[in-house]
Amino acid sequence: MRVLTLSESTFDQTNTFRCDGVRGTCSLRRDYQKKGDGILWIMLHAGCLKDSYTAADSAERERLNASTRVANGETVKVLGRMYRVKINGNYSDAGVLEPVEVRDAQSVLCAAFTSTCMSESFITDSDAALNTGGYCLDAPQYLPSGCQARHDAESKVYVTREVVGVVAPVAPPAAPVAAPAPDVSTISTVSGFESRICPRCGGSGHYSIGVCFKCHGARKVLTKRGTAAALFLSRSREVPAGSLVVGDLLRMEGFTAGSFSVPTYFIKIDSITTEGNGSLTISGSNAKRGGASMGGLLPTSMVRKGWTHDEKVAQRVAALAYQATLGVSGKVLKGRK
Repeated sequence: MRVLTLSESTFDQTNTFRCDGVRGTCSLRRDYQKKGDGILWIMLHAGCLKDSYTAADSAERERLNASTRVANGETVKVLGRMYRVKINGNYSDAGVLEPVEVRDAQSVLCAAFTSTCMSESFITDSDAALNTGGYCLDAPQYLPSGCQARHDAESKVYVTREVVGVVAPVAPPAAPVAAPAPDVSTISTVSGFESRICPRCGGSGHYSIGVCFKCHGARKVLTKRGTAAALFLSRSREVPAGSLVVGDLLRMEGFTAGSFSVPTYFIKIDSITTEGNGSLTISGSNAKRGGASMGGLLPTSMVRKGWTHDEKVAQRVAALAYQATLGVSGKVLKGRK
């Protein structure tokens, strides 16, 4: 089993290694995302060109070339504990180590589980420590003989020594139950449009070292059915520019230019002017943003109008009704048009 050592500093050239699927040299660091969380991270070193290389540089290169790369799923030992490697890829956080447990053959659950005793595996990687009994919950101490004898008397189930991925107490056997169908999509309680857990970030809202660009930190993304319904709602709130009248609300789209940005907002229309070429210029004001105008609009150009609360509720109800007619591909099912 490979033993990895925590890197002592950014310039540590002794405890570096390479990983499958990662270009460059890596080292093991602790508390990368949050100080004190104890999580072990595989961090990728940035490339560096030098006009001359030291003896330490050459020794590190020769050592890395002669060693095998750390593989995804490989079990390694760090500070006496065992971990499973999870490779993220060519990112600054190239991977993370997940704790695992070693369960020995003599320390598993009794088949005839009673309230008298339940054995629980204890973490060890020494073959000499096998067959020494379990951990008795009735008496919180290791009982090499007494606990083992009681388990033998209660038809103990034996398993082979294996590495398991969850560090948790052993649970009593339960009657088999039908597995629930996988939850591939859920209905958002906020919008009502069908959504599912973001497949890129797994629902965390973050990927690598930043916000997930697929869900933008929302943790969920719309399904094809939900996307079609949301588009239906958006289009139902658009009207031809020629149908607007003074007093209506018109949405002004926000934009970002470098470090400067303007949010989306609405103006209350004060005037609508028809230009010589037939285009429309719509002017209005916003209590916070001041005056604004939108020009060069054809009478048939679709613009976003502001609606009352009751009107928006009715539009959303219509969009959800439309969603109910759609299949998983986002298209109307036959016979539902």
